[in-house]
Amino acid sequence: MNENLSVSWLAAKDKVLQEVTHAFANVTLENGMSLSQADLEGAYWSDSEFLRAREFDAELEWGDVQKAKLESMASAFSFLDDEGWRFYLPAYLTLCLKSWDSGYPVEVDRLVSNLTPVFEGALIGDRIRRFDKLTHDQHKAVASFLTFVVQYSEEFCREAQLAIDTYWGLKKVNVAH
Repeated sequence: MNENLSVSWLAAKDKVLQEVTHAFANVTLENGMSLSQADLEGAYWSDSEFLRAREFDAELEWGDVQKAKLESMASAFSFLDDEGWRFYLPAYLTLCLKSWDSGYPVEVDRLVSNLTPVFEGALIGDRIRRFDKLTHDQHKAVASFLTFVVQYSEEFCREAQLAIDTYWGLKKVNVAH
């Protein structure tokens, strides 16, 4: 990577990290589903097991969720309810951006997929309903993340561009890097 691109890339990454931190600053899990609860999805569990799983997720702020937990329960992100998804989204965005310079950004494929609307099958409309619950600043932060992926990832740029073209770019959030 040449020095100018490196400086540009680092500045863009830092700008997106700041946007995410600012936009999601006051987001809490409240009564939303936790990662440990979502991790039970698809397995047999009783109501008491489901409630007990919440005890493994004591974080009050998304920034307190440990990297190891995010990585080990990455598949659970897809099964969260709307409140849980909104709480863990900035943690995954941040994890992905912070791991970008290691050669393979952690969970970028799963994250971009979760940010892409689904227009057929069982999930039709579910993701858009979830996206629509985000604030304007949160939309802008997500759009900035996807724009960053388009600009700096050959592997995931197509799906990130699809997400922008089919939803995030239609929200008129004016993203520029």
